[in-house]
Amino acid sequence: MPLGIIQALVLILVINRRSFGWTMQTSITGDILWQAILLAVGAAVLAGIYPTWRMARSAPALALREK
Repeated sequence: MPLGIIQALVLILVINRRSFGWTMQTSITGDILWQAILLAVGAAVLAGIYPTWRMARSAPALALREK
């Protein structure tokens, strides 16, 4: 999160000003940060459900023999 915020500030305050001649006001609120964290955690959990379910149903000995 801190690196994303820094990157956004560099893009807004440096790149936009040099390339286009304008900038915009930045506002970082706690609500937005919490929503981003919850969205990221939720997406990670959803992305991990199916692979976890498949691995839980597989036979480890058979998977090792096939390799």
